[in-house]
Amino acid sequence: MISKNKKKKICNLYIPRTIYSLFLILSKKKINNEENFVVINNYNFEKIPKNLIFFLKKRKFKIIFIYKNYSYKNNNVSKKNKNKIFFGINYLLNLNEISNSILNTNYSELSRINFDNYQKINIYYSSNIFYFSNFCKKFKNVNLYFLEHGSGNFLSFVYEDYKYNYDYKYRLKMFVTSLIFKIKGIYIPSKSFYFGTCFKLFNVKSLSNNNYTIEASNIDFRKGFNEIFNFYRKELTKIKEKKGEFIYLQLPHAYELRAYKEFLKIVSIKAKYNRNYIFIIKLKSTHSNKKNKYYIYLKKFFKKEKINYYFLSEKFKMIPAEIILEFFKVKEIYSAYSTILFSSFYFCNRQIKINAFFSSLIKKKYRNHIELMPFINQFIKKRYINKKVNYIDNY
Repeated sequence: MISKNKKKKICNLYIPRTIYSLFLILSKKKINNEENFVVINNYNFEKIPKNLIFFLKKRKFKIIFIYKNYSYKNNNVSKKNKNKIFFGINYLLNLNEISNSILNTNYSELSRINFDNYQKINIYYSSNIFYFSNFCKKFKNVNLYFLEHGSGNFLSFVYEDYKYNYDYKYRLKMFVTSLIFKIKGIYIPSKSFYFGTCFKLFNVKSLSNNNYTIEASNIDFRKGFNEIFNFYRKELTKIKEKKGEFIYLQLPHAYELRAYKEFLKIVSIKAKYNRNYIFIIKLKSTHSNKKNKYYIYLKKFFKKEKINYYFLSEKFKMIPAEIILEFFKVKEIYSAYSTILFSSFYFCNRQIKINAFFSSLIKKKYRNHIELMPFINQFIKKRYINKKVNYIDNY
């Protein structure tokens, strides 16, 4: 066994899901004897490009590649028996299977790291906190940080805090969950931290859910953003072909096509005031312009209305939107719900004007998204510190 005096000080284990998370990771100040591991999980839908992985290696981050599903969702419990549903048996059966999965969790992907070597272990996770239950029971020197990969993370915590404090059925459900977990020996932390920008953007200090508190990390994340911006700068100089005043347009794929058409009508009104405006559009990393009806309709509509636009080549879609905003010195955004409504203010321009489009015409697969719930929409309007936001919600 290694003596405490001979142990290295800190091990940082980062598990990012998006490039956005890399802004945050690269912002952390370095400490003597600190070792940094980045877990690249290729199970994630949004892949981190190889050139950024090479960049991390040059920065002395040790890379671990895995392919693993961190989810504990269980679909095996039947919900057909109405009596079982009434008495909550299905919920208890499901909870029992999930708790068994948590207790059977192993960390084979981390086998190359000897955690006994460190006085402190910081885990920046982006999945269910209970994934690290067994790990925290084994090592008592662990701090857990939720690694932000979009504003939806923060808003989920806000909604859980709200439900726990005002929805008694939800509170009872959480009490039963905690009781079962404690009986079965699952570690439940009393506190963890949130590593991201949203606590600052909404002026929130901490959130809770069933006696579990998550607190803000007080750090400036612009350092990491600037590093990745400089990394992409040379590549971006190849695509700046037009001069003018750029307005960023985020295609609202979550909405039905008729809502999208209303969205473009609003955008066209802006264009009529100044023909020098150029609307710049970038596909999301998970989208393609092939048979993309939103992309096809936009081209036809803008041509008909004689609106200037610049659609970035699909080969640049992995570059984060925040980087594009900074490079083109964008002063205004039109978008449906998107992380850039908030991240642009933090990373790019404190004076940026935002036109946030909200509509009830949501595609079926998006209707249960927490970001679109009425309580969350009201929370955003009330608590978001950027006051230069035009909320368009009449459609």
